[in-house]
Amino acid sequence: MRLIFLQLYIFYFILVKSLKPMGLPNGNNRKYYVNKKNRVDDLKLITPSKITFIIKHWENNILQTSKEIRIEDKYILDKIDLIKDYIKNTTRKDMYFAWMPKSVYKDVVFIVICDINMENNSFNVKYILHSPFWEDKQIKSIHLKYALEDLIEDIEDFELNLTYLYDNDKRYKLDWLDITSQKYD
Repeated sequence: MRLIFLQLYIFYFILVKSLKPMGLPNGNNRKYYVNKKNRVDDLKLITPSKITFIIKHWENNILQTSKEIRIEDKYILDKIDLIKDYIKNTTRKDMYFAWMPKSVYKDVVFIVICDINMENNSFNVKYILHSPFWEDKQIKSIHLKYALEDLIEDIEDFELNLTYLYDNDKRYKLDWLDITSQKYD
């Protein structure tokens, strides 16, 4: 009996090394739903201090849950460091969004940092970071892109510019680009 307890202890506390997405109390996975009538409503404008609070919470969850940092968690920690530096060193007016699609709980699933270039009439996405609790099977990240597109759609002569994001985060470039499109060749 002690051997079984010891094995379970070792498995649970030593072999389980990364932060796992939290499920619902009934054991089912969390699921998020896109607002089909108005996707922009899933984006909430927030302050830099709220972004800092959210990413600090995510960072603490990763560091306190794991004895060894997995690749996915390292990706999140690296992006958190980039975002902290960006917020600390920026001199321009940036916009910070929390993407919070409908769910049982009101969760921030992604944060988005953008700036507006009035000279080029562009809405430039600088950074996107997903929650360490998010998984692609809960909701596809492409819905975030659609929400961002809808956000600027009503602004005359403005376009969504994802160049900086795509150049610095291949993950979204591979996931979001339409490979049949000639626009990004």
